[in-house]
Amino acid sequence: MNLFAKKRKGKIMIGIFELYYPILMSFIWIFGSIYLTVRKKKQVEVADPASEPTVDIFMACHNEEDLLYQSVKSLSNQNYQNYRIVLIDDGSDDKTFEQMELAKHDFDSQIELIKLNVNGGKSHALNTALNTSQAEFVLCVDADSILNENTLALMVRELATKPDLAAATGRPMVLNKNKLIAKLQFIEYFLNIDFIKRAQYYFGGLILTVSGVLTLYRSETLKKVGGWNEQALTEDIDVTWKFYDLGFNCGYVPEALCYIRVPETVKGFLRQRIRWARGGLEVWHDHIFKLPSLSFGRRWLLLDMTLSYLWIFLVSLSLLSLAINYQFLDNLNLRLDTFCAYYVVTILFYITANLMNKHSVAKQHWKLLGIVPIYFFFYWLNNIISTVAAFYHLFDRREQVSWRSSDRGRLQ
Repeated sequence: MNLFAKKRKGKIMIGIFELYYPILMSFIWIFGSIYLTVRKKKQVEVADPASEPTVDIFMACHNEEDLLYQSVKSLSNQNYQNYRIVLIDDGSDDKTFEQMELAKHDFDSQIELIKLNVNGGKSHALNTALNTSQAEFVLCVDADSILNENTLALMVRELATKPDLAAATGRPMVLNKNKLIAKLQFIEYFLNIDFIKRAQYYFGGLILTVSGVLTLYRSETLKKVGGWNEQALTEDIDVTWKFYDLGFNCGYVPEALCYIRVPETVKGFLRQRIRWARGGLEVWHDHIFKLPSLSFGRRWLLLDMTLSYLWIFLVSLSLLSLAINYQFLDNLNLRLDTFCAYYVVTILFYITANLMNKHSVAKQHWKLLGIVPIYFFFYWLNNIISTVAAFYHLFDRREQVSWRSSDRGRLQ
């Protein structure tokens, strides 16, 4: 085979990878989700109050005066008895602490208040509460997290019955769906985020990362890794992989629901996603050279991350060539049949998710079917932009990560 033929074959193989990698991963997520759902398909029972371990619920807040009251209300209405709520005001300059005091007065369900005068960041605020906690488990939620009444009991049962788990994360569902960008994020949480975690948990027995909006930790193990890293951009993925380095696993409880608010501006959305991407990239950078010594589950996660980064790199080069040469490279020659395949897979994704949630508390959501055709491209374009930006900032230095108010969308 001459050099020209080898180059041509290489281009074809790269083109196949670029065009069909998203489709392949979609089917893996679908099948993994279905199998996990079938395996877990049994009557959900709430834990017996007589055997309830102690739980501390941490909510760290910075300028969350408009949202935290309703969140605390949902925390006080859990079908669980042996817990207390710890609210931490991390240097807010609005009426966050006054709302905390009001919630304590109205609900009075073992609520403790901590006021920090300086904005030290979410991890610092959580560590402050962790230092004095004596509970067996710690549940971390965000100020916009509205929990289903059985969420805490379901998550406690997962950790109490599986001693290999250091943490278990629940399933966030988007509450605000007024703008198109929020509706697209709703589909992302309903489809990809849920399906990916189900598939990861089924195939590897662990997940890429717990979710900062709703995660239950085993306190002893959390303290063993030093709590949350105050220099990490994303404390959730950082602590997840600290657990993995000690030989523990992290699980997913899709029945444990919480409702959250997502950004409704492009600026707020990109800021959030670039931060997430930087956190994932930091973990990949710290572990990729340890790949041969890792367990199967950890290898599977890192391999998936590596292939995703490779796909993003190749597609970015192709798009850059398009901008320069006004034509696609041969290996990104988009044809009608490829577009049709993308649409079919995305529709299949959406139908499967609705069928799986027919008897779930998450419910079915057929009304957004009309915007599903553009969702596939929104999802992967978001991954490309946020990952490229994350690579650009990979080696930025920082001493401690403080936080600012999040884009929660328009409050009604």
